[in-house]
Amino acid sequence: MSPSKQPKPPSAKARQVDIFIYPGVSFSAALMMQDFLNLANQLFADATSPMYQAQYRPFDIRLVGMETRLKNIPFRAADHAVSLQLQAPRAAPALIFIPPLWYDTGKQLATIVQQQATLGDWLCQQHAAGSIIASSCTGTTLLAQAGLLNQTQATGCWWLANWYARHTPNAQFCLEKLVHVENRIWTAAAGTAFFNLFLELMTHFAGAEAATILSRMLLVAPNDAPQAAFMSRPAVSNIEDIVVAKAQRWLAKHLAQPFNLDALAAACAVSSRTLMRRFKQVLGMTPLSYLQHERIAKALLASTGLSHVLIMERVGYSDLSSFRKLFRTHTGLTPTDYRERFRSRRRLSQV
Repeated sequence: MSPSKQPKPPSAKARQVDIFIYPGVSFSAALMMQDFLNLANQLFADATSPMYQAQYRPFDIRLVGMETRLKNIPFRAADHAVSLQLQAPRAAPALIFIPPLWYDTGKQLATIVQQQATLGDWLCQQHAAGSIIASSCTGTTLLAQAGLLNQTQATGCWWLANWYARHTPNAQFCLEKLVHVENRIWTAAAGTAFFNLFLELMTHFAGAEAATILSRMLLVAPNDAPQAAFMSRPAVSNIEDIVVAKAQRWLAKHLAQPFNLDALAAACAVSSRTLMRRFKQVLGMTPLSYLQHERIAKALLASTGLSHVLIMERVGYSDLSSFRKLFRTHTGLTPTDYRERFRSRRRLSQV
């Protein structure tokens, strides 16, 4: 700890952190958050640690649930189930963490989310009472279903963009971001964005120096790349709308041709207005936006040793400046930055 920094007073109370466990939860994320917070407590208690502060422990951590006894919860890391004895949720804890959930199909995801209506009501009450609500990956579906995102933007899983649009149309998402903080709602994008969320929470509750020390100990480097850089395509598989599915196939065949809404509508045997409405309802975007996403996805897949000009031409663009601007809009990186960031991964895949 820097000599110039004043330690927190010994009387400072530990922040209450409730990690919520529910049927379908990802245990790995829930227990990892618990382990990381416990590590922070240990470092503050260790007299040899640069984070040492006598008689100060930043976090009072509990695994909680609406049902304090959960039996035979499927454990997706292995082919068996577990049973847990949980504690009851506390009133207005400093932080409530909603871990991601596991699902196999979109229908199963909707069922799990709907079954947690009581949790959603409780989250709204605790947020109104002052709690910070944090979640990552698929856990953000529970926040959206609860209505917490109707007036507040959040990030989440990029591949669930279509699901969010259909099941929680009033929720506001900025899926290009890795972590988003607004109105005491802290959300992280897919997968390992959880680590970035943890470091942001540590900075908020324990200070930037503590977050840096934990980052080094855990070998977790802050990731400044937006989630948009990892999106390979819009999440639009298993489309049930016949018209939209037909339009997708037509656009895939005419990817490099100039966009023509009337021609696309005619190919789908509907009016342009109807096609626009169906796309917005099903995918949450216009046909042109969808086509731009598809073109950028193709450009990402083609980002090997080909020149930017050749990639641009293959996905239907003729102006390099416009292509670069659109690429950056959709990925958060320039084509050159993207190639440099992911070059080593391509080389490994070729070995």
